[in-house]
Amino acid sequence: MPVLKYSLLTAFILLQGCAGIYFKKSEPPSEIIKFALHEWPYEEYWTGIVFNGSKIGFSHLRMAKDEKRPGTFLITSEASMHFRFLAIDKKVKLFSRDWVNPDLTINGFVYDYDMDGNQMKLYGVVRNNVLTVVIDSSAGQTTEQYPLARPLYPTSVINLFPVFQGLEVDAQYAYDVYDGESQRMTTLTQQVQSYEASHLFDGEAFKIKTSMHSQDVTTWINTAAEPLLEMSMNGIFISGLESEDMARQYLTQAALNKEETLLNFSLINTDKPLDLPRQTNMLELELSGTSDMLGFPNDMRQQCSGSGDITTCRVSGSTSPLEITDFTRNYLNSSIAIPTRHPTISRISNVITKDIESDYDKLRAIMDWIQRHIDPVATDVFTALDVLQQRKAECQGFSFLFASFARTAGIPTRVVNGIVYSEQHNGFLYHTWVESQVDGNWQSIDPIFGQLHADATHIKFVEGENTADLTPLLSVIGKLSARIVSAQTQ
Repeated sequence: MPVLKYSLLTAFILLQGCAGIYFKKSEPPSEIIKFALHEWPYEEYWTGIVFNGSKIGFSHLRMAKDEKRPGTFLITSEASMHFRFLAIDKKVKLFSRDWVNPDLTINGFVYDYDMDGNQMKLYGVVRNNVLTVVIDSSAGQTTEQYPLARPLYPTSVINLFPVFQGLEVDAQYAYDVYDGESQRMTTLTQQVQSYEASHLFDGEAFKIKTSMHSQDVTTWINTAAEPLLEMSMNGIFISGLESEDMARQYLTQAALNKEETLLNFSLINTDKPLDLPRQTNMLELELSGTSDMLGFPNDMRQQCSGSGDITTCRVSGSTSPLEITDFTRNYLNSSIAIPTRHPTISRISNVITKDIESDYDKLRAIMDWIQRHIDPVATDVFTALDVLQQRKAECQGFSFLFASFARTAGIPTRVVNGIVYSEQHNGFLYHTWVESQVDGNWQSIDPIFGQLHADATHIKFVEGENTADLTPLLSVIGKLSARIVSAQTQ
């Protein structure tokens, strides 16, 4: 199995702003490159993963006939990543088993996810044109069913599908997949754009553009069906074919790396520091790099306008709560992230809000309890129950727990995501907080900051508690800069 001529770290440096120089179109093979599963030219491959210039881990895919299930192939894939954020070591492990038919369609699957020691597992099976998925987390089990109108494929076959169908320039494919990370079905498209040579890999390869969740991934696959190089997020995320030993060394080097990999990438720099951000009650901010955003939420608290690459947002703080503009959605529902029907959540919420009449006072009591019992630590979670078990979380976990208690207490509450100013880092960081309905209005609340009225440096981008709700953020992370037009403090 060939390996990259240069390390992916070197490749990342070379690709910044001048990727076209390092890829040259070649004459494609005269015959269509196509393999059936039973004749696939390899059983496994390994890749090293680089994020924002730092080696963070590896991935591994293996496929073989399942001797216990005649006519079925088992595709086993794993990814292990290690990086630092806010001086905390973060570890992510993904392990999946997909049982596929000879045409690559799903027969069943088991997906394991581990983030900072918190686990979630998904079990799936296709029967009678219905996909049934059982999601097992600390909040318990949830079962979902999806009627299938078309054949369904697992995301593990994304790099196999074009070769299985036939690699030739200008070929296009569209098919349905189930994405375990976002727990939803979606349609994926692929286009074989060209046949290229590069200094970054041996030989020549087909350039394939894959689009899913409005995000694009470019992969170069050679005539032996090997994914030589893959890039996403405009070259920020890179993986490339390596030997097993070299790929595993990426994880070892990641453990030794003390750089703030995620922070350095996601921090939104400003033209000047902002004094007293937690006391700011009026802010006008100009954001550059917003052309890929579909639009910013506008309400009584936040007004954003602009066109092209620049958007100006004017935000008021604690003195101007949000108007209720949407009565149709029920923000009292239970979900995986916000398990309001779980007995532990119900018991604690009832104890916290016992004998309290007004919703505002209930929210204050919930805030006080969380501030006393949960430590702010950069630890990722899947559900509010993870927060209760570990008694620590980052902003998202604080928001999941607050929303769980508030909904259980009968107060409609939604999770929102955007950016907030950080004094420590002199810029804006991506952040999660909540909005609750109080006295006929939406009120912005930041549980990790202990703010019942979130300050005006909170700029909302999207609403939602599910991973799928956050995908619009991927289009702008690492691209934004900010100019502070004006600010007022209390």
